[in-house]
Amino acid sequence: MIISRLNIIFSILLVLVVIAATWIAAQTDTPTLVAPFVDRPGLASGFNNLEQSPRGDFRWTEQAAQICMPQAGWAIRSMVEVRLSGEYALSLGVSEAAIQANRGPAVTFPLTPELRRYRVLSGADQQPDADLCATISAAAVNDPNNNRLLGVPFYGVVFRQLPAAGPITPAPAQVLINLALAALVLAVLQLLRVPVLIAHLLVGCGALVPGLLLFSGILPAGPGLFALQLPLLLGLSGAAVGLVGAQRLHTWPPFRRELAAMAFWSVVLIGGFWTVQTVNGHSSVWPLKAGFAPNPLTPWLIVPIILCAGWLWLLLREPIRAPGLRIALLLAGAVALPVALEASILGWDSLYEVFRDSPYDYLRDTPRVAGDPLGFLRDYVAIAPTLALHSSTHPPGSVLLLWLIEQIFGPGPIATSWAAILLGALLPVAAFWLGRRLGDLRLGLLAGAITTLMPGHMIYAVTSMDGLFNALNALAAVAFFLALEPPARPRSAVLAGCLLALALFFTYATTQLFFFGLGAGAIALVRRPGWDSARRIVTQGAIAAGVLVAIYLALYLFSGFNVIRGSAEATAENAQAMGRWLYGRPSDRLRRRV
Repeated sequence: MIISRLNIIFSILLVLVVIAATWIAAQTDTPTLVAPFVDRPGLASGFNNLEQSPRGDFRWTEQAAQICMPQAGWAIRSMVEVRLSGEYALSLGVSEAAIQANRGPAVTFPLTPELRRYRVLSGADQQPDADLCATISAAAVNDPNNNRLLGVPFYGVVFRQLPAAGPITPAPAQVLINLALAALVLAVLQLLRVPVLIAHLLVGCGALVPGLLLFSGILPAGPGLFALQLPLLLGLSGAAVGLVGAQRLHTWPPFRRELAAMAFWSVVLIGGFWTVQTVNGHSSVWPLKAGFAPNPLTPWLIVPIILCAGWLWLLLREPIRAPGLRIALLLAGAVALPVALEASILGWDSLYEVFRDSPYDYLRDTPRVAGDPLGFLRDYVAIAPTLALHSSTHPPGSVLLLWLIEQIFGPGPIATSWAAILLGALLPVAAFWLGRRLGDLRLGLLAGAITTLMPGHMIYAVTSMDGLFNALNALAAVAFFLALEPPARPRSAVLAGCLLALALFFTYATTQLFFFGLGAGAIALVRRPGWDSARRIVTQGAIAAGVLVAIYLALYLFSGFNVIRGSAEATAENAQAMGRWLYGRPSDRLRRRV
């Protein structure tokens, strides 16, 4: 009875925390820019297809076009800023346009050839629902060449609520969605037998942290964030159903139980992927980057197949008398098999194609180091927008590493390509390390072999810095996971923190390991429940996080490189870059992207 009452009290407190976190997040005054290339279902109506101009990407409006930020909440004062140009419209005889914020009065103005920003204020009394909308009206002209209506070129809109005028009321739907997410996460943790108090604390912190990040503007709000909540709800529901099913099917024969589990999680993964694609307006398997082109049926494919079969036989055959040789063989396969597959399909010269020919890759920027790596590091955030595409959306580690390799072996794509291939081979080492610690040498070798043959390694190990990114993130994740294993020594957490810092120096995607850490902590607590275990998990996590923060604080004091600012700038640039990949290169750099 006492436990039941405590559970009720904790649940009531959790509901209050989630509501408070939602309210805090709604009070942000961070502007949200919806760029013309954003084409999410239900976001806008009355626009034509995307086009390019020297001023950037734009869409022609029809007679009346509307674009909204869903579930923005009600603000005493809010502002919409619409970017329009009359350069092409004036030649068609369209000389004026009007902007209406929500149901407020329409503001009419003459168009000019220049690209201008028109700001219109609105209020809660003019907002019929929780969506914040802007309507652009203009006299439309029929395009005889394409059978469409042309109004005025639209270059984007900025939505901004103004909490300084009064508190913002969150959208009820957003409150309900957040409560549903919290309830599902709590259900999953309890199914994993996480203690009641710890489960509620984890969910409460998981609600407060995003709320504070949204309030501060570090995590940008917008239609994209809202749209991804549906896949998250479905994924958590699938996790809860799967855990309940696992408990109910424990009496089934092992083969049937495992087959049912594989089928269920396959449906969950495919359904989740399809949902993410649908809510973002994509189809098929975009943005799959790899494929067997141009000719996957070349007879030379027999070479990597034979190599793979022989390698697996030598690696896993019993008995294992020379562990060191087996580990060396694992590394050799991690290097040779991706190279053999790539070369057999696309030719040997393709190994150097990315670094040699791509205008977007890191090697293009090694001359910018100019013999002064500390100066390059100090100015990196400021100069990142002027660098090649990949450099501008990643930390400076890749450029500096390739520059160092060129100092040792000379400039050019050959030495740098092989360095990337060799370093990418560290990914199976992470799998071997995990398998060896949790099992034995044979399990470690098997884990390393499976990882070597996974598409993530076979594709990105030749030639892409993504292979190194995968390896460093995997090593950091394994280090943290093992740091939670008994005897949970502090030096293990220190190692995890150092590897996290190293991975973050090469890719901002390392920040997503925060969620892996939460999962690893939950698994460790389920495997070894109790307060001592919880205290050990929190201590190890705090040590790893402290080491990570200390390293980047020292790096900032020593060189001036600000990883937080760099991550924020790269996030904005990456969103813009995705627009360029899909629709072409805009002429200006817009910093707030959905």
